Amino acid sequence: MVMRINTALSGINPQARLPEGAVLPDFTTITQIDQQGIDEKIPERDPFNYFLHSALVCAGPDSQLCVVAPCDIPLEKCVGHFPKYPMVPLHVLGGAMALTSTVLVGHYMRESFPLSDDPFYPLAIEGRQVSWTGGSRVLVPPITTVVTAEFLGYDSAKNKASTRAIVWSPDRAVALIDPLEFTVLPERFFAAMYKRSSRRVNQ
Repeated sequence: MVMRINTALSGINPQARLPEGAVLPDFTTITQIDQQGIDEKIPERDPFNYFLHSALVCAGPDSQLCVVAPCDIPLEKCVGHFPKYPMVPLHVLGGAMALTSTVLVGHYMRESFPLSDDPFYPLAIEGRQVSWTGGSRVLVPPITTVVTAEFLGYDSAKNKASTRAIVWSPDRAVALIDPLEFTVLPERFFAAMYKRSSRRVNQ
């Protein structure tokens, strides 16, 4: 499976690949989505989304669903951390994981609850826990990483979707957020929330 995904990744970004030791479900379909496909699933745009421009949506026979995304992390996003020895900060890795997970949740909601005029968007992340598992090495920018986000389930009573996301470098797992929980709300809620906030600012 890793070989299949790496072959698909090479068509997106030749520098992106999963390490041979990565463990993934046996997906039956791997579909590439481009920037337009990503934009249809998440509300974020450049420059906030500066590293996620294409991705793979992987599906399996037992309702398995995963998004695999190459993420280019430029040096300018890591300036000052640290001046003499630049490293990719954890919050940048967390952003890559959160965005990839958001694409995954957005894809699930649109496939499961198709509402073309009022799409669902993940609103917030809860239970975030970042831990460093890179050992004595760090990521030195600029670098291309690969993020895998696995769909864990959707609780309709609480209106929450859960994912598990991992950032990979070619030779090791680098960081883990486990799990990410998203409150999933329709776009009209964002519009109403924005209008209320704008009125308050302009008063």
